[in-house]
Amino acid sequence: MKAILHLFFLIFVVGVFAFLLTSCSDVDRTNPAGIDWEAELSSSSSEGTLENPSSSVDELSSVGQSSSSLGILPSSSGNSSSIVAAVSSSSNAIIYGATLIDIRDNSSYPTVVIGTQTWMAKNLNYKPTSGNAWCYNNDSISNCANYGRLYDWNAAMTACPTGWRLPSDSDWVALESFVGGSAGKGLKANNSLWTTNTGTDAYGFSALPGGVFEQVVNNFSSIRGMGYWWTATPNNLYVYARTMNSASAGLGRNTYSGAWGLSVRCVKGAASSSVVSSSSSVAQSSSSVVASSSSMSPSSSTVVASSSSVALSSSVTASSSSVVASSSSIAISSSTVVSSSISGSSSSASPVSSSVVASSSSVAATSSSSSISYGILTDIRDSKTYQTVVIGTQTWMAQNLNYTPATGTSKCYNDSITCNQYGRMYDYATAMTSCPTGWHLPDTTAWSVLESAVGGATVAGTMLKAKSGWNSSGNGTDNYGFSALPGGFYYGTTFGNVGNYGLWWTATPFGNNAYHRDMFNGNAIVTHSYDGKIYGFSVRCLKN
Repeated sequence: MKAILHLFFLIFVVGVFAFLLTSCSDVDRTNPAGIDWEAELSSSSSEGTLENPSSSVDELSSVGQSSSSLGILPSSSGNSSSIVAAVSSSSNAIIYGATLIDIRDNSSYPTVVIGTQTWMAKNLNYKPTSGNAWCYNNDSISNCANYGRLYDWNAAMTACPTGWRLPSDSDWVALESFVGGSAGKGLKANNSLWTTNTGTDAYGFSALPGGVFEQVVNNFSSIRGMGYWWTATPNNLYVYARTMNSASAGLGRNTYSGAWGLSVRCVKGAASSSVVSSSSSVAQSSSSVVASSSSMSPSSSTVVASSSSVALSSSVTASSSSVVASSSSIAISSSTVVSSSISGSSSSASPVSSSVVASSSSVAATSSSSSISYGILTDIRDSKTYQTVVIGTQTWMAQNLNYTPATGTSKCYNDSITCNQYGRMYDYATAMTSCPTGWHLPDTTAWSVLESAVGGATVAGTMLKAKSGWNSSGNGTDNYGFSALPGGFYYGTTFGNVGNYGLWWTATPFGNNAYHRDMFNGNAIVTHSYDGKIYGFSVRCLKN
């Protein structure tokens, strides 16, 4: 009996074991929990998770997020490297902003986001109602339309529409840093408007070579070969500008006289009303202005500007930068290019050449009303008389010199009548020896002393200019009896700007050039610049 029970128990155990083996064969060993992963993933995607990993990356890259911050996102191919590549290529794409409509003249400008800045992608072509701006060779149809206008620095400082500004040197540094080496190549337009087309326009800046206008000598040059753009940053008596050359890949930085006509590119961001006094002066007090910034998403829509300027609907986090700005007018003078490292030193040239044999009669000092102390100088070389005036610690001629030297080069402006009114013009070498004995051609330091005595260079033009004789309401108040008159200039056989510009040689050379002091009919300042010694300018003599 026991044997039979053991047999039945053995059969029962074998049967149970066989049943268990059969049940286990139906289980998916790759998914022991039996979960439908495809259904679960489908359900998850309907809630916005990983529905389209590739497009999610593109969205992030369009606002500048790097791929490293995204982690590894799954894709249908299971290959994350294709997503990283998409981010990389998207971040290098040109981001154009909204088209800018300047309602002052209805001109339109493309805009472009480069790094944290939004720039006009075209040179400004607005004609201001006041201030100086020119079309190259006065051709508005071809040159202004293609290259924009050329502005002197005063006009450039106020030419940009509201919400935009003339970029500072720091703004240009930020642009250059973002673009990297060979910045000129990456920023120049890639078209035939450059003499030699070496630009790639990789960032959509589309720089074009509008050339330059030298106002004092009335000369346009370098269109299609050179682009010059003002900054808002003065450097002593000059102003920083950025340059690009047709044959070069670089982005240059030099200083120029504020009277020159250069192109303008505006950057987004209005200047703050908070102004801090600065010691820097470009023949006037300059100021430090902190630019405001804005943060928006880029848009391709066209936006119409409000109130004499522009409201752009988009930019990508415009950076806040320091802008050194002028409080009004600045550096209206002429010169050739001054390197940014130049420090104009005053020379100690001998005030009177030993070859001068003529003498002058003694000065009979007189006094007049308004505390102006006048005198009379008789030049016995030709018996001409000149009024003199004491200003501070100096005694100046109160008229331009009109002596005809026996040697050297001097001219009247077209005829002798203008010589009687405005005096003669002399080349530098002749000017150095033309003053009577006891008097000399003043150097730049002597002119600076004069400017300080009348209130500083920012107002000296108004204080020193004669009450009549200047064109276009450019007369001064003549508070100190200096009676400056605008004799113009000559260069070879060309005469220019009598009635508009007063240009006086100083005794201070600068290499093959020499400095001169300048006043203009359009502003209140006195500035200095330098030119070749063969130019003909006026002379004011200073008593030894």
